Amino acid sequence: MDARTGGRPAAHIAPRTEVERQLHRLMEQALGHGDFGVRDDFFEVGGDSLRGLLFFNLIEKEFGRALPLGTLFAAPTVEKLARVLGGAAEALPPHVIPIQPHGGGPPLFLIHGGDGGVMFYRKAVARLDPDQPVYGIEAPMLTNGSLLTPGSSVAGIAQDYLALIRRMQPHGPYRLGGYSFGGVVAYEMARQLRQDGESVEHLFLFDTDNPAVPPRYFSKAGRIAARWRMDRAAGLNLAECGLGLVARFQSGLREQRQRRRELAAVKAARSAGGRADEMVRPLEVREANMELMEAYVPPPTDDGLTLFRCRDLNDKFEHTPALGWEGVVRGELEVIPVTGTHLKLFDEPHVTLLAERLAGCLGRPPEPLKRATFVPATS
Repeated sequence: MDARTGGRPAAHIAPRTEVERQLHRLMEQALGHGDFGVRDDFFEVGGDSLRGLLFFNLIEKEFGRALPLGTLFAAPTVEKLARVLGGAAEALPPHVIPIQPHGGGPPLFLIHGGDGGVMFYRKAVARLDPDQPVYGIEAPMLTNGSLLTPGSSVAGIAQDYLALIRRMQPHGPYRLGGYSFGGVVAYEMARQLRQDGESVEHLFLFDTDNPAVPPRYFSKAGRIAARWRMDRAAGLNLAECGLGLVARFQSGLREQRQRRRELAAVKAARSAGGRADEMVRPLEVREANMELMEAYVPPPTDDGLTLFRCRDLNDKFEHTPALGWEGVVRGELEVIPVTGTHLKLFDEPHVTLLAERLAGCLGRPPEPLKRATFVPATS
């Protein structure tokens, strides 16, 4: 029995071809163990997005093929990856990832977050109606080492991604969504589609700020007061609140040190002019995307959108109920509160509520913003 496979008997099928043997060896290097067969799912034997990047980096070096990381959605086994490399798998436009390709409804296209990947959408999509096809758009820069920038602008990226999805769906109505940076790109994609006379049925933004309307950051004293209020609201006594402030100060220092290390790694990768390793590449993609997002000013729209906003309080800043979109969305602007923080929105247990509320939105137009009903959570 094997704990990594949920207690199933470890009856693995050995590689049968030279390509399968090569892939098995590379996957073994990425996972740090070889206790799997050609039909075992990468994620069920210990794989995750970082190990996936390492695995695909090794594949590119061995086979000369730069596969999108999201290929693991449709081909998570050695056997299926061998078919992809052999050209036997169903061809999709590059960087269009079949997160859930089955069903007869209009597809939902989800744009990657700031670090370029779409793996984090898996749990939410698994909870949607199985008749709802969902495709992710992965950043080409994530796995293509020859790309040193994601594009010249948010508008340029949106144009490139529209060319991809139009190869699958030439005309609307379209369903689009995106998390953080991906939400900004999805907004621009919807704008360009409507400018071309196409219909956009749904535009979903997942905890996405209007980059032209920054939040109001607290001063140091304001952050202490905000943390104190949060802890008191959570039921902590005075001593526990004091200990909480100390712990938050220490975690803040760790975050600052981590941030400096990340920026130094990205700077070193850019200076070298070569490909960043699998640990640094998502950071490099994120920094490049953030630079483009900061330069983007969303044009006003008469159409609507749905914003899923994390309602958990934070001790760094505060924002408007619709994260700054009130001033540019003249159509129906619906704000749906969900649990968790920006970085935990798609993790358990918060992803369950998010998926339920997303499923409830599909097939109906957004409802107008009800400002009085948006109450931040206190726990």
